[in-house]
Amino acid sequence: MKPLNEEMLKHHNIYDILNTVVHEAYPGHHVQLIYTKLCQSIVRKILVRADDLVEGWAHYCEELMLELGIDTSPEYKLKVYHDALWRAVRVYVDIELSTGMISFEQAVEKLVRDAYLPRDGAFSEALRYTLSPGYQISYNYGKTRILKMKERIKEILGPKYSHAIFHKMLLEEGPLPLTILERILIEKAKKMASQLE
Repeated sequence: MKPLNEEMLKHHNIYDILNTVVHEAYPGHHVQLIYTKLCQSIVRKILVRADDLVEGWAHYCEELMLELGIDTSPEYKLKVYHDALWRAVRVYVDIELSTGMISFEQAVEKLVRDAYLPRDGAFSEALRYTLSPGYQISYNYGKTRILKMKERIKEILGPKYSHAIFHKMLLEEGPLPLTILERILIEKAKKMASQLE
């Protein structure tokens, strides 16, 4: 989003840029697209695009990189947590706006008040929700499902678990809906665990 005024410019800083790189490039969408390109299934590669995995993965990566110490400054932590708050506020504002519970202007007000977005940014956000109702939910829902899946895979693999193994398992199947992907990953993890015994 292009800074439109001084208030927007304050939100467009080095910490925002770093978190955007994590989300959009590495290890976010760019890495995910590489794995999709390498996926053996032509159907999954071309016809399937599960938003819960796609946006959930990129949002998951933001907190993962914070956890792994990409930047330990309080300013970067604040940016990552602010973006997580913004993604959470999106859920109910998107639903309320899409179902007619609130007006467009009320959606803008809630984004300013609850997500601490600058007014111009909140306006752009609310406009986005009118163009793709329900899409905004995929960020938080996907991240939450991935975190739960990771815990389940850790339980199955025990001391053999690593982030590298989990992330490879998650991404190499292509952009499947998380409900389907979870079943596949649990089976793969059980098979891997039995081979490691």
